[in-house]
Amino acid sequence: MQAMNGSDFMDEGSEPHAILTVKDLQVRGEKDRLLLDVPQLKIFHGQTIAIKGASGAGKSTLLFALAGLAEHMSGSICWSLPQATGNKEKNNREQDMVKLSSEVRARFRRETLGMIFQDFLLFEEMDALANATISNGYMPGHNKKAVQQRAEQTLRHLGIKDIAKRTIASFSGGERQRVAIARALSNDPPILLADEPTASLDRRASDHLIEDLTALVRRQHKTLIVVSHDISLCEKMDRILEVTDGKITERNDREKQNRERQGLNQGKEEVGS
Repeated sequence: MQAMNGSDFMDEGSEPHAILTVKDLQVRGEKDRLLLDVPQLKIFHGQTIAIKGASGAGKSTLLFALAGLAEHMSGSICWSLPQATGNKEKNNREQDMVKLSSEVRARFRRETLGMIFQDFLLFEEMDALANATISNGYMPGHNKKAVQQRAEQTLRHLGIKDIAKRTIASFSGGERQRVAIARALSNDPPILLADEPTASLDRRASDHLIEDLTALVRRQHKTLIVVSHDISLCEKMDRILEVTDGKITERNDREKQNRERQGLNQGKEEVGS
């Protein structure tokens, strides 16, 4: 599958492209216990999505299912990605993570998904650039230079200095997560999945990371799906999905906040009149 960049997903004047369609998804655990039940979910290209909920509600289970990492799944998880043809036309190629073999799922993750983890999962003895370009270990030779250049640019954009001089052991938590973001973006994936990316950071580092991450994905036209308890992060997303006992509802916090703001402003006008 040929990698596509953000602009490949929507032509000017066209309808939004549904990059993900989930139908009748169920994930079961030990003793056939139902962990997740999603009758229907659509996510469009370029959207930023927050998944929130109490611990054990099924947030991470949903994220792992979308990445093809959950076991005992039924239903469908269809990623729809445009693919260039010989005459440069674009055809959407659907990949159903439920039906794919483990080998094909792994290849799909390598080529299409960038993943960001709460605990960074970096090599302490390696420098920032070496960690961010770890995918070069399994990339074709002709792609390695592009991965290197993209990683360098992203690290510098995120404010990481001395990218090839300091080992990760000397980095702060905020710096480590920035390196993890650069690693996730090094292969230019259209989709980013993040599991609690600010959970190991203090408030100041979290706020800086949120600003940098959201600006980066929007500038590069990525689709971001993030699991988080961080209210500040969730409020920056286009949509908020809440998981309760394995079931998903969509929150309309922004509409509520806008109504509250309008009510406050109206009250101020009435007081001032």
